[in-house]
Amino acid sequence: MLQQRLYDLSAEYVNTLKALPHRPDGWLPHIVYVEEEGDYPVFTRYRMTELRNDGSCTLINDETGEVFTDRHLTEINIEWLDTLLSWYNDCCNEQGLNTQNE
Repeated sequence: MLQQRLYDLSAEYVNTLKALPHRPDGWLPHIVYVEEEGDYPVFTRYRMTELRNDGSCTLINDETGEVFTDRHLTEINIEWLDTLLSWYNDCCNEQGLNTQNE
């Protein structure tokens, strides 16, 4: 039950981020973390440089220099989805942009 609520909340963040009406100055790039599997789960730090309306995004691993143009918001840890949305709202507010979908 809690797992489903977490999944639903994550999906709501993704849908909100996909539908953002603006791309304010300074919003991207932004740091995000993705939980990845290997010998054990690990959170990898990426710099998101692009977000497309379908939820796909470009992530750069600054440690390795790898650029991934085919990642998706659903891969990003929910706390960082929240941070990304909060930063978006802050940037829009500072620039006088309406943060609601128009």
